[in-house]
Amino acid sequence: MIFVHPCQKAEKEGFAVEEVNIATVLGCEDREGPIHWLQTSWYDLIHRVMVELSIPENSQEIGNISPEEVREALIDCTGEVSRAVNKCLENRKKKVIVHCLL
Repeated sequence: MIFVHPCQKAEKEGFAVEEVNIATVLGCEDREGPIHWLQTSWYDLIHRVMVELSIPENSQEIGNISPEEVREALIDCTGEVSRAVNKCLENRKKKVIVHCLL
């Protein structure tokens, strides 16, 4: 029951249940709760991943990766920036290979 209210509020704010789970762990020190953490720190993590992906050695031949792709990778990687960067790169390389085969 304790977890239901944050999930309902998160959905109204445009966040997924998985993001609330991550916020509960990573934002455990945020006294205002997981929704506040999502509204502040989650976007910082997305930005950090996008900055890492914009480094020339990471972005060669794969194009620009969208914030939504980054968000999905962060969810899959439970908010770990370095793992999310690698996941985005792997996913995009797969898409490039598939596109080249068409």
